[in-house]
Amino acid sequence: MLIAGCSVVEHWAAIIIGLVGGALYLACSKFLVKKRIDDAVDGIPVHLTNGIWGALSVGLFAAPEHLEQVYGRSDHAGWFYSWGQGSADAKLLGAQVVGILFVSGWVMITMFPFFCFLHYVGWLR
Repeated sequence: MLIAGCSVVEHWAAIIIGLVGGALYLACSKFLVKKRIDDAVDGIPVHLTNGIWGALSVGLFAAPEHLEQVYGRSDHAGWFYSWGQGSADAKLLGAQVVGILFVSGWVMITMFPFFCFLHYVGWLR
């Protein structure tokens, strides 16, 4: 299960996550333009790049007290918190990475035939 960050990160961490997300958006958007990849509405930088960053940021910044309040347990906090306590427990970060890989695989398997069909009939831009 992917955990969303809005309920488990501190205010200062949300600012860092937002700043990094903005920089990632701009970098990915410029990269797509440079590579001449057509993405008229910037869906790739917004949904793919920042979706991955948002999931990873939970594994990095999830505060133990917020995990306790929201989920009733805080066994595996964000990597920076556990590292600060000397344990370097990255189980939540690992779970987020597995979730990202699962969602990526599911999207590719589901959408590949659809895009092949669109390409076949000439409807893909």
